[in-house]
Amino acid sequence: MGYSERLPGAVWTGWRVRWACLVPVLALGSPACERPESQDRIVGVVERDSAGIRIIENHAPAWSTTDAWVIDSEPEFAIGGFAAGQAVAVDTAALVWDITSAAPLSNGMLAMLSPRGDSKVLVFEPSGTLFASFGREGRGPGEFSNPRHLQVLPGDTIVVWDHRYGPISYFDPSGTLLRDRRVDFGRLIEMLPEGLMPGESVYSPLPDGSFMLAAREREWRVPARGYYRPPRQFLRMDSTYSATEFGWWGAEEGFRIYPPASAIGYLPFPARSSVAVGGEPLSVYITNGDRYEIHQFSVLGALQRIIRVTSDPVPITTAQLNQWKQGMRAANPNWDWGAWERSFGELAERPFRPAVSRMLVDTQGHLWVFTGITSTEWHVFSEEGRWLGTLDTPRGRTLWVGEDLLILRRTHPDTGVETVVGYRLERGRLSNGTGGRPR
Repeated sequence: MGYSERLPGAVWTGWRVRWACLVPVLALGSPACERPESQDRIVGVVERDSAGIRIIENHAPAWSTTDAWVIDSEPEFAIGGFAAGQAVAVDTAALVWDITSAAPLSNGMLAMLSPRGDSKVLVFEPSGTLFASFGREGRGPGEFSNPRHLQVLPGDTIVVWDHRYGPISYFDPSGTLLRDRRVDFGRLIEMLPEGLMPGESVYSPLPDGSFMLAAREREWRVPARGYYRPPRQFLRMDSTYSATEFGWWGAEEGFRIYPPASAIGYLPFPARSSVAVGGEPLSVYITNGDRYEIHQFSVLGALQRIIRVTSDPVPITTAQLNQWKQGMRAANPNWDWGAWERSFGELAERPFRPAVSRMLVDTQGHLWVFTGITSTEWHVFSEEGRWLGTLDTPRGRTLWVGEDLLILRRTHPDTGVETVVGYRLERGRLSNGTGGRPR
């Protein structure tokens, strides 16, 4: 089976979009081409079944003006950044740097992970006062090499997952190390399907201590020239290292420069597959990124739903392409940009941006999808795959979404100073897709 045959949906092939009725894991025939069993034009959704898989075709959001969720215009809190009227960062602002994860504790305090520099976990009180700072670079108990993930489990246990499969450290909010555990990497390799190699780190941890990883084919090689998209398989590893497979997907797009030069084959606005996990019971959401199609699995690997949105492709403008080039040149002045331009020019122009850029699942089980159309726009879905509506979030990278709180990280465009901000979120009556209040 070739690479393109293993990827679901539309696959970027030689910078052209091929629309196909393909689904990983299960042979479902051509569900996208079947006649719908039922449809409701009023609410803008078509639902049908194919071999026991529910297919949700969303043509319009469900929210009305009275249903729509609302985000406060002013933040509930802001940690880091600049003090009012001062030109330099003060107090704890210098600590808030390269924050990759953040989540609140039950008492309103906020835990956040700063993986670079001193590699620390920071815990702030709601007022912005630093309550605890713990962890440092090293290989001893409670120390990190390059921490990748932060979780807050019930009971306010803070869990940090380090680079390269360990260690996994459990702390209380004051920084006391409760325990740690190691991933048995040898056992993990032994239990992977034949011919696969794991990625460098855990892709995503799950609340029960299992984790998702992205594996690659041991024998796959980058082609000698031109466009490529490496195949990768997402798997869940449980406590016994038994692997649950979730099918083949496409890693980030790239291209090989020919003849070889110092410029790496980065593409503007590349498509990439991504995973989000959450809800109760847990669901695993995977998208290939190039079309608006998301597959919803159980944690045991059963494909439950295919979620689609009918939307017009978003073109890549000349201004956006030039802005991307300028930024990349400024960040990488030693690259051979002449070779990049020549090789890039040989590729057929890709006119559209990827349909899905990022996903997350909030604490109430709703799927949030970032399309990249604007820097602040998210689509929100019920656990049943219904497109509820669109939220224009405040500026910044969304780190966490709770029942009534949205946490983002902002970076000042000129100074690079970061601020972690929280905004209150009010959910409407269609918050769970059934007309009820949030659970």
